[in-house]
Amino acid sequence: MCDHPLRRDLVEGMLTYRIATPLISWIFHLPPVASLALPLVFSLCALIVVHRAVRVRSDRDFASVVTIGVACSSTFHYTNCYLGLPDSLTHLTSAITLIGSPLMVIGGVLIGCLNDERAVLALPFVALWRCEVLERLDWRSRRSWFAIVQAAAPLAIGLVIVSLVRHALKVGWIGDGIKQPALYSEMKASVREFRPWLESWGVWFANWLNGPGWLWLILLTPCISSRWRPAAVPAALLLLALVLVCASTFIVADVARSIGFAYPAAILAAFWVYRGNPKTAGNLMLLVAALQVITPAVWIYQKWQWLQFRPFPWELWLYLHRSPT
Repeated sequence: MCDHPLRRDLVEGMLTYRIATPLISWIFHLPPVASLALPLVFSLCALIVVHRAVRVRSDRDFASVVTIGVACSSTFHYTNCYLGLPDSLTHLTSAITLIGSPLMVIGGVLIGCLNDERAVLALPFVALWRCEVLERLDWRSRRSWFAIVQAAAPLAIGLVIVSLVRHALKVGWIGDGIKQPALYSEMKASVREFRPWLESWGVWFANWLNGPGWLWLILLTPCISSRWRPAAVPAALLLLALVLVCASTFIVADVARSIGFAYPAAILAAFWVYRGNPKTAGNLMLLVAALQVITPAVWIYQKWQWLQFRPFPWELWLYLHRSPT
């Protein structure tokens, strides 16, 4: 696809909709090595923007530990360990939507969703981040409702444009058209039978926990503790969005990776805790970041087979002490 973004002879039909990263490689005529390295560049840029987004509303130290926590979650494990996975462009666009202008938000949604449709998992939390008026929402105030619409409108416009482009790709207005991927039928069957796709419920739950890793501590704090809860409406919306995101992953094989697309939820929750008590939030996030760094992560798949993402010091030690061959 980097050679021609509209190719259709792909192993997985779903990839035909994910044209953003290949399009960038094609526009700049990048050689194979550069095309494979491009997601690593996007990873670095995404983390820079994440730090900036948190720094705008907190302090530098807190922004740093939040960024480390996100960097050591499943959000970045896969792209950094498997060359060619383009997730990080979507993560970069999600980060940009946190702090960008309305026009940048529309562009971010468009590029992110055309890179991977799971970009939509981040949007509820982006909307909450951009709509701080919810904490002081007055249901009788037109000003409050105007602020909500103002925050959500760019996201909605971006999704409408994405839908139009995907339809154009499907029917052949752009390219040769796309037949319905076989995976879509399998996913529908999984929904009808209410079972995780290609997995047991035990495997799904293990991957569900492993996605954010220790970030679950900061994610659930505003939801279960009245002390850190910003207000009833935004806390309820955060919890509802988390439940829907997690529920949506039972139709995919890579549960932890999919939950990683919703990483703005951790940024939002961390900020709410910070706003309640900066010192406590800093200590909690420092603990979370340290645990993220030292804890190995795994991807469990069929019949409890698993792949491990080891912490960098561990990988370095294994590399230096490998047996000569």
